[in-house]
Amino acid sequence: MMATRDRPGGHIDAERGQNDLLNSLSLPNRELLLRLRRTNLNLLPILAAVLETRRIGQAARELNLTQPAVSQAIQQLRTIFGDELIVMAGRVPMLTERSAELIGPVKSLLADLDEMLSGARPFDPMVESMTARIVTADYITAILTPQMIEICDALHAPHRIEFVGIDIKRMHDLSQMDLVILPRALSRHLGKTHGSLELLDDRFVCIARAGSSLPETLGADRIRSLPQFKFSMDVHFPSNTHHLLTAAADLENDAAWAFEHYAVLGIAVAESERIAVVPEMLAKWLGRYAPLRIIEIDGEPRKFGLDVVWSPELESQRGHRWLRSLVMRAAQQAQQALGRVGKGVAG
Repeated sequence: MMATRDRPGGHIDAERGQNDLLNSLSLPNRELLLRLRRTNLNLLPILAAVLETRRIGQAARELNLTQPAVSQAIQQLRTIFGDELIVMAGRVPMLTERSAELIGPVKSLLADLDEMLSGARPFDPMVESMTARIVTADYITAILTPQMIEICDALHAPHRIEFVGIDIKRMHDLSQMDLVILPRALSRHLGKTHGSLELLDDRFVCIARAGSSLPETLGADRIRSLPQFKFSMDVHFPSNTHHLLTAAADLENDAAWAFEHYAVLGIAVAESERIAVVPEMLAKWLGRYAPLRIIEIDGEPRKFGLDVVWSPELESQRGHRWLRSLVMRAAQQAQQALGRVGKGVAG
């Protein structure tokens, strides 16, 4: 109390004001404010530069700082994150697992701060237009397109979206597109060096022609014994990621006819005695255009998720944030619309 009384009155009032503000906040916001008080945000651009270059000297030159200043900043960052961030493998600087996870979030945060503090006018989808390329499977295109068209047409702006099939031969090429929609397991395999959002969740079911005599539920062994169609992508993903692409691969048999397009697969099932294992949302969408029925798979639901993925370099691209929100909103509306389809009969 004596120390406080000896301070000038202005300092006491300022301190009281800060404490009143702190006490008025909810617990999560209060904890965030306390963390921000202990953190020097000026370190973030240095962190981003060092993570990108992996070399203190090069980062110092790019930031127009002295090398000792960057070294001192890295020591502070190591204390903050409790991690070495950069380690040497022989003479080669390497990112740690923790620092590799920080690349995407740090770039995203800096882009958000730059946009907020620069005073730049936010992207206005009712006035401005944009052209974007989205890489995904054809059934996601079919599900999202009606919703996206409805949203964009209401804006009366000439936005142009190009959907591109996943026919790229090397995984790193995916980052050259504006957005990529991938199975969540594969998205997480890429690590946090990419920006990502969880788009939707789904599960696998069987589809058969509407007049099929098959029961309402089939076990795994029975499914494997039946004539089948299946979806197959001619994409050279890393060999250690094949098991991540579908939670139903073990239900397919070697004699299954393969199609690169889900839409064709649905038509083929409707015109034959073969079955196919497909995502439930796709089954419901196909049922609107072909005479199909949905057959449940016995046992634990074979669930999977889809994520929207993008390169961190696109964070600052004008309109990219709006594009992501557009896709997320379309997915939500599609799930609501397809959820109204009755169980058992597709469509």
